[in-house]
Amino acid sequence: VGACGGDFGGGNLTSNTVHAFDVVQWGLGMDQSGPVEIIPPETGQVPALTYKYANGVLVQVVPRLERDKHLVPEGWDVKTRIQSFGAVFVGEKGWIHVGRQGYLTSFPAEILDQDVAYPDHGFAVTSHQQNWLDCIRSRERPACDVAIGCHSTTVSHLGCIAHWTGRPLKWDPAAEQFLGDDEANRLCSRAMRPPWRL
Repeated sequence: VGACGGDFGGGNLTSNTVHAFDVVQWGLGMDQSGPVEIIPPETGQVPALTYKYANGVLVQVVPRLERDKHLVPEGWDVKTRIQSFGAVFVGEKGWIHVGRQGYLTSFPAEILDQDVAYPDHGFAVTSHQQNWLDCIRSRERPACDVAIGCHSTTVSHLGCIAHWTGRPLKWDPAAEQFLGDDEANRLCSRAMRPPWRL
């Protein structure tokens, strides 16, 4: 069915890749925001679905880095698949490869020896269902609050809409709408069957 499914689904972007977007959004400090531009590969401008954030960070959706398509950072083995539900964060001094199940490697390896200040919401959860039930009782926020999950899901849907339109799209994450593109904005929702409405 393709990267973005048919009439009632978003394909792999919304069923699996959304979990990787959770990691990316958190790692970029964008849990409450999102990208400002989405460029699909159909444009010929990029080798893969690419998101641009306001700070200039680019995120590409790929299963592995390939020399003829991507900038492969020093120390990276091109035979390595990117962890399921994970990401590779590439910076000026190296990279960190992370996955949701605790997978963590880096280049240089010493990057992982550094003390890191973790945000308050960054704690290990062995059972999301138990965390949710505990938070119902305590009235605390769960490890992944609904708003965080919503923003990560939005990133997935933005990718689908970019694929469907086949053109670069500008996105306002605060207003949650595409800039100057009525067609893309119409794809953000669909008519509901009566008596359902929002």
